[in-house]
Amino acid sequence: MCYGVYFAAKKLKPYFQEHPITVVCTAPLAEIIGSRDASGRVAKWAIALAPYTIFYQPRTAIKSQALADFLVDWAETQYLPPAPDSTHWRMHFDGSKMRTGLGAGIVLTSPKGDKLKYTLQIHFAASNNVAEYEALVHGLRLAKELGIRRILCYGDSDLVVQQSSGDWDAKDANMASYRLLVQQISGYFEGCEFLHVPRADNDQADALARIGSTRQAIPTGVSLQRLLKPSIKPSPESDSIFVPPAPDTAGSNWRNPAGGTGTSTTGPGTAVVAPGPGTSEPGPGTAAVGPGTTTTQEAVADSPNPPARVMVATLTEEEVTAPSWAQPILKFLVSRELPADEISARLVQRRATAYTIINRELVKRSVTGVFQRCVELKKEWQSSKTSTKVNAATTQPQDHLWPRLSAMVSSGRLPWRMLKK
Repeated sequence: MCYGVYFAAKKLKPYFQEHPITVVCTAPLAEIIGSRDASGRVAKWAIALAPYTIFYQPRTAIKSQALADFLVDWAETQYLPPAPDSTHWRMHFDGSKMRTGLGAGIVLTSPKGDKLKYTLQIHFAASNNVAEYEALVHGLRLAKELGIRRILCYGDSDLVVQQSSGDWDAKDANMASYRLLVQQISGYFEGCEFLHVPRADNDQADALARIGSTRQAIPTGVSLQRLLKPSIKPSPESDSIFVPPAPDTAGSNWRNPAGGTGTSTTGPGTAVVAPGPGTSEPGPGTAAVGPGTTTTQEAVADSPNPPARVMVATLTEEEVTAPSWAQPILKFLVSRELPADEISARLVQRRATAYTIINRELVKRSVTGVFQRCVELKKEWQSSKTSTKVNAATTQPQDHLWPRLSAMVSSGRLPWRMLKK
């Protein structure tokens, strides 16, 4: 006990110098430290504690009420969250990403318990967080159209909920744009709060999101909406939303090799050709279509002017020329089909951004904008390269040693007959 007081005074020296200290202990520390017969370490500790004002008091009996008061003062009180007001609507949202595509589910519950269910089918390549944000944005827009003034938003994505609440920062450029959009829409409501719930408590929205991502049949009582483009302008600095590379100067001047006229707009596996002179701007999975296209259908172009009729040509894998090593990339560009292996699927999806289809032939766009033809690597080339490497390896030492050997023969240190051998 004496060493404990000495150690405390050593570590808390400023407090012992500034304030009087009261030590409560059952042992008679005052008599032990103040004894004249103390020697050894006890005497040393007594000399070190002498400059401080220390009062020693014996420990008395503790009343039972004192313990109860201590527990009440320091125990953390658990309060149940207040029940939502009768005027608050509740919205559960969730996003889903499957091999077949993206989807989102929204469930709006009125104060009386009536439920409105919505399913989104997202027809562009993006991450699962983008699907979660699209569900939240469209749910808030639906609530705004219904005239709801107070709403509680429940989601099982901790990232989306924390970023929308302002607790977390958004490092991704697209996530920052989505967060800004959510804050703008939520400013319309008199009360809007974002809450995180476990996945088990969000099962209805999760089921609707899976229906949208797997493209299943829509159940009765569920509204369907197809989303063809994101709610924000995708940032080229982020890869959370797939953005086809914009054609540069070399790509924009690439004329139709088939001699046909028209302007080609990008799209996965299709080419849209409008009558009239123009240029072709192929994107990933887009074919510049000229004469000879057999499968065509009519569509309407989106423009502020009166709608014009355009021709849409759909290609199949058999109609496009591509080597064997590029078949997975071709399947992804034409039919959005990926390999079963997850690592191979990611590799194909990343490499496909540099490839496009021009005149029914798979080509690769280089960093300088030049289109390169994809060819099959023949076995003769591989064998010739191998033999060239072998010959180089065998002749290089002889060519390297010949000047030295010639100098040794000239100086007489090496007989000429040995060099012939």
